[in-house]
Amino acid sequence: MEEAKDLMRELFAGLEFSESQELVQWASEYLTNTPPTTISKDKKLEKLRKKQQQKFESIATDLKQQLKIMMLESEEFLIFSIHILGITAIPVHLFGTFCIVFHTPVTMKSVKWAMFYLHFWSVVWDIYLSIVYLPFIIFPFAAGYTLGYVSPNFLNFSQQSYIAVSLLGLIGCANVVFFKKSI
Repeated sequence: MEEAKDLMRELFAGLEFSESQELVQWASEYLTNTPPTTISKDKKLEKLRKKQQQKFESIATDLKQQLKIMMLESEEFLIFSIHILGITAIPVHLFGTFCIVFHTPVTMKSVKWAMFYLHFWSVVWDIYLSIVYLPFIIFPFAAGYTLGYVSPNFLNFSQQSYIAVSLLGLIGCANVVFFKKSI
């Protein structure tokens, strides 16, 4: 009986008032175990049931698609993906540091420390961006907020942004030094 009530609720959800009155009449006749008065109402009910089922399927498909898109746009997905990238980048940075310091060829000795300087500021930028700052940018607007581990009470958004831009400037300076030394 509960299944029948649930089915009726689903069917009534998308019907117009006149259609729902006919459906109530048919349902009352059906539930009292008397046969429906006409066969056309049976066919009409089946047609309505198929129509409702198609609506439910299309709505369910749309919702599933929207949930997939919304999951990729969520803060949790950004935090998770950036932290995974940060965790995998740390060993790569350590290996890069090891190669620069201990395995730089003699022919590159003149640029060894300039390369280390560039690598150092790139590592600091990467760690700051993926752990401390972690910006959540809202496009197409010039808006956003941070999701990193530094609380807004300690450093507000403008201070964190200033540090990020300063680190980016240091990377630019390190690039100039590196290419100046390599000439």
